[in-house]
Amino acid sequence: MRNRRSSLIAGTLRKKETMTDAVLSMFTQSDFGRQGGTNVEGPILKLDYMLFPRLTLTTKGYFVNFIDLPKGLTNSMVSRLQFDAILTF
Repeated sequence: MRNRRSSLIAGTLRKKETMTDAVLSMFTQSDFGRQGGTNVEGPILKLDYMLFPRLTLTTKGYFVNFIDLPKGLTNSMVSRLQFDAILTF
């Protein structure tokens, strides 16, 4: 009997926007933006790779800009790359 193992790859691209004073900053996604918070927007790129049936490796890229530029700050894009390993049992 031959054992076949197949891998699964999935990708997601979405845009997220959190307006100024939209929610309390302690309830926003802390990975998104400059230390979390509000007044930020940008795309999130996610790539999942199922290495084994119970192990998935994930890479996320966050690319964030201010919506309304605060005084005294530049609107340079903040990029954050995050790696996760998800083990299910």
